[in-house]
Amino acid sequence: MDIVKASAVRYKKIQDMIDLLKGKGSSKAIDAILKNSLLAPFKVGKSIFIDGDTIKIGKKEYYYNDIDNVTVNTEGSMALYDRYGKKLCGSFRLNLSCYNIQLFCIWARLHGIPAEVVSGKKERILQFLLLAVAFIAVVLWRILD
Repeated sequence: MDIVKASAVRYKKIQDMIDLLKGKGSSKAIDAILKNSLLAPFKVGKSIFIDGDTIKIGKKEYYYNDIDNVTVNTEGSMALYDRYGKKLCGSFRLNLSCYNIQLFCIWARLHGIPAEVVSGKKERILQFLLLAVAFIAVVLWRILD
C-alpha cells in the first residue's frame, strides 16, 4: 500500500511541476511572491545556477532568451533546448528530484520560456528493462552460488 501512495505522490509532484511551467493554478499569487525572491540568485540541483535573467549550466552561461523551450516528460525528467534545437541539459542535471526545481519552473514561466510535455514511455520502458536485468542477475547469482 505504501508503494501505491508513494507513486501517487510522485505523479502529483510531476503534475504540479507541469502546472507551474504551463502557468496553471494561482499564478497571480505565485508571481507576486516569487518576483521579489527570484531577484536573489539560486541553485537548481548540483550544476545549474540562476542569477536574474541568466542561467549557468556547468561552466556555460546563457541568457533566458537563449532557451527555446523546456520539455518535461510524464515520468519527471526535464530537458532545456536552445534556439537551434541543441540540448543544453537533460534529465541527469534537471529532473523532479532536483533541489529548487519549483523555483526553476516559476523562473522559466516568469521569463516566458515555453514548456512542452512529452511522453515518458521510453523512460518507463528503460526502468522496466533495468528491473528485469537486476532480477535476472539476482536469480543467476542465487543459482550459481
